[in-house]
Amino acid sequence: MIIKNVKRILFGIVSILAIVIFAFTPVYAVDDICDDIDSSTMPNYDIICGGGDEQDMFAAVSNVLNTVYFWVGIIAVIVIIISGVFYMTSQGDPGKIKRAKDALKFSIIGLVIVLLAFAITNFIIRAIIGDTTGSSSTIAPAVAVESITVSVPKSTAKIGEKIELEVSFNPNNATNKNLSYSSSNTEVASVSANGIVKGKKAGTTTITVTSRNGKTATIDVTILPPIEATGVTVSPTSIKIKVGKSQTVTATVKPDDTDDKSLTWSSADSSIASVSASGKIQGKKAGKTKVTVKTKNGKTATVDVEVVEGSESTLDTTPGTSDRYKIGNMLSGMHAADDGNIDKTRQAVNKKYWAVECDLQLRNGTLYCYHDSSYFGSNTATFADTMKVCKNGGTKVIIDLKNSSSAALAQLSSYIKANNLQKWVIVQTNEKSAMESLNSRVGSKLEYWGLIMSDSSTLEHYISNASTYRALGMTALNMPKYASGWTVGSEANIRRAQAAGYDVGIFTWTSFSDADISRYQSLGVKYLMTNSISQ
Repeated sequence: MIIKNVKRILFGIVSILAIVIFAFTPVYAVDDICDDIDSSTMPNYDIICGGGDEQDMFAAVSNVLNTVYFWVGIIAVIVIIISGVFYMTSQGDPGKIKRAKDALKFSIIGLVIVLLAFAITNFIIRAIIGDTTGSSSTIAPAVAVESITVSVPKSTAKIGEKIELEVSFNPNNATNKNLSYSSSNTEVASVSANGIVKGKKAGTTTITVTSRNGKTATIDVTILPPIEATGVTVSPTSIKIKVGKSQTVTATVKPDDTDDKSLTWSSADSSIASVSASGKIQGKKAGKTKVTVKTKNGKTATVDVEVVEGSESTLDTTPGTSDRYKIGNMLSGMHAADDGNIDKTRQAVNKKYWAVECDLQLRNGTLYCYHDSSYFGSNTATFADTMKVCKNGGTKVIIDLKNSSSAALAQLSSYIKANNLQKWVIVQTNEKSAMESLNSRVGSKLEYWGLIMSDSSTLEHYISNASTYRALGMTALNMPKYASGWTVGSEANIRRAQAAGYDVGIFTWTSFSDADISRYQSLGVKYLMTNSISQ
């Protein structure tokens, strides 16, 4: 009875071990074969042999099966010995002899199953590999990784920025090029399974790269602290708008490479004026208030806002360019506006031209907009009327100073100062003394343009004395559209003016073609002045 139970126990153990071995031997076979394969000779090496975690699994299973094979061998020998003892002590008893033979038979069958499973799996895998590589008999030997090196395009990054690691193998034809990555400080930077480092906070971390066979390489990566705003400015710093009207104020964060330039806008009294997230201020009711813009780290700037009830005669709007009519991406103005014709000026303002030119003359002690006496007519407007129409519509006035007498300058400066028009006018003059006089009389620096017709010497003068004129307030040079007899507005001269620090405006007495517009856009021209309302 004891012998029978021992046989049953041993038979059960062998059977279980045989099943386990039969199930896992393919995995062991794959790992054993893959260790001897050059991945470069087999395109689908990763599919058959796996990589990373799959190969770790194969290795673990292989270790287990090696142990199982050992114990199966020991148990098989024990079973065979016990079977022999059973047989010798059977004393001719047919039952005992049968049990001894059965035990011997089953132990041998278990060993055969194990050996067949391993042999068959090896044969099939090698056949598959042979078909894939074009050879059923030759498998290239594995080439081990001897060392690895790691590098990065740059060793510093901003928070949120990504850096891709570059890893080199020695030898280059190593069989298994699977890698794992780790970061010594994951709070500073993380690293993905594909070797992508991502900055998370300021600091330095060490990235370690490990090959399949345990070779390592390291590299330090520094994550830079964010560049914070040192200040913010607004333009303009004060505005006057009518109830129901709006104007957008521009905010500039310093320095230019500030990482977070987000802004928040607020009004001290939203019942007087509200402000949008983009800095658009809307007049609600008459009164005064302040609008504040704040950076992410708390730097602020303010805009003084006055909201008034008004009509065209109150001169109560302010200049703006956000919704001005443009040709291409260039601000478009009305050149001459038929020399002061108030109806043409209104048309240009209604079309939201950025600026209207006024050829300023002094006639009978009054400032008018006209070129000369032959252009003076019933629709010719005084400078004051032109300013009212333009200012009410948000259009600037370019004053082409045709009369620079002391009387004209005195009256012009007095009118500008009395009506707070410093930001509404651009004075176009080639006279340095007139610029100095107006600045002195107004008490602040006005904006000036230099007018260049067909005389290239004027351009040379402005370029040679750029620092002097720019210090007086000259921001741009206005040139005629390039044409026969009007060559000063050539591409070369435009670029020379820009190199001297001036913006460039181009004017024409007709209109601009699509080709003209495209060319001037590519040259970085800022202003186009045309006589054509339909442009």
